[in-house]
This record gives sequence, C-alpha cells and structure tokens, in this order.
Amino acid sequence: MYSDQGEYAVSIDQSKGLQVGIWVAYSLKIEDARHLPASGIPCLKHRCVKCCLETRMPLSNLDLKRILKLGYRLEYFAVKTKEGSRLRNSSGRCVFLQGEGCEIYPHRPAGCRLYPLVYDETLKRSVIDSICPYSHEFRVQRADVQRLKSLIGEICNLERTEG
Repeated sequence: MYSDQGEYAVSIDQSKGLQVGIWVAYSLKIEDARHLPASGIPCLKHRCVKCCLETRMPLSNLDLKRILKLGYRLEYFAVKTKEGSRLRNSSGRCVFLQGEGCEIYPHRPAGCRLYPLVYDETLKRSVIDSICPYSHEFRVQRADVQRLKSLIGEICNLERTEG
C-alpha cells in the first residue's frame, strides 16, 4: 500500500509494520536525491531552521494575503520597513518558528519556498545562500531563478507604490 503524505511519501507494509515502511520510503525519496527548493526536504530531513533565525524575509502582497487569510493579524507577523514588509522576528526567531518547525509551513512566504536561492545584490544575480548548511542537497532549476526574479520584481513594485 502506498500513501502520499504531503512532502513525505509513506509506504505502509502490514507485515513489517509502519515504522519500517516509513524508513524505506524516507530513504528512497529523501536521502538519494537533490531536491527543488520549494520541497524543503533537506530542511525537514535535518530539522534545520537556520534560515528562520534573524530572518529578514521580504513579504509580497500575495504572502500577506495568504497569511492574513489564515487568521493572523498583520502586526503579529509583519514589520513595515522603508523597503516594504518583512517577516517579524521574536527573540531572534521568525514568529512562525515554533519548536522545531514552521507553524504555517504549507502557507509559508514565497521567499521561504525558494530558499536557499537568494538574490546577491553585490553580484547582481541569484545564488545559493552560503549560510545554508545543506545547500548541496538542493537542485535549483531555471524556473526557480525565474520565480525569484518575479518575486523580486513584485516586491520592488510594491515598495515603489507604498514608498
């Protein structure tokens, strides 16, 4: 029997028990490949939240709407800067970082979905963020770079209209 559980594929083998089934699927689907940034699989696999510490993640209008729709107040999760809206930190951590993970993970901002792909303002191009300890486990495709460019364009336009 095979069941798809969000980011994880879980194989349930009645004769060996659920735990063995999870390990088999986990080792095949997650351990043996490099993953697209939006999958977040390396972060989940290693329980890494390094990018959620002291975050300066910009928020697009779509990000704001998506999170507001979940019932959060704007003041709770966003801080307004001269550059636009960014995720709020509380005690040096993203406000959505609870325990070992993101409490809005399926609804996280576009920039979080694309991470560790970031735009380097000095080099004027997209790069893999050097602070990501598992960057070698991500496979960035041209479509990811295009999504990042679109997001930057949207955020820059938002800054111009609000500024």
